[in-house]
Amino acid sequence: AQGLDLEPLFHVPDLPEGAVRHQAVGQEHGLEKALDNELIKLAADALAAPDATRAAPVRAQVAIRNINRTVGTMLGHEVTKKFGGGGLPDDTVDITFTGSAGQS
Repeated sequence: AQGLDLEPLFHVPDLPEGAVRHQAVGQEHGLEKALDNELIKLAADALAAPDATRAAPVRAQVAIRNINRTVGTMLGHEVTKKFGGGGLPDDTVDITFTGSAGQS
């Protein structure tokens, strides 16, 4: 790291009077329509467990479409929020998707 100049990363540019340096307008991402909301409901029994070792196994088959580009992200967040970085034992939540989706 010697000789690495990080100054450009931390440089604060001059901005016109009244300009903001942070998010000033809220964003609408349509999360209420995300397929993950269904996955979270399907995994409710596992997420309700008092600890990861007592989580009820969940098996489901879910249809997926090309508009579902980040499937599992919100469910993963809920698992991590509840059980920490260790998550759940392998195969506790087993969801099989039918259809096609993803980044194009």
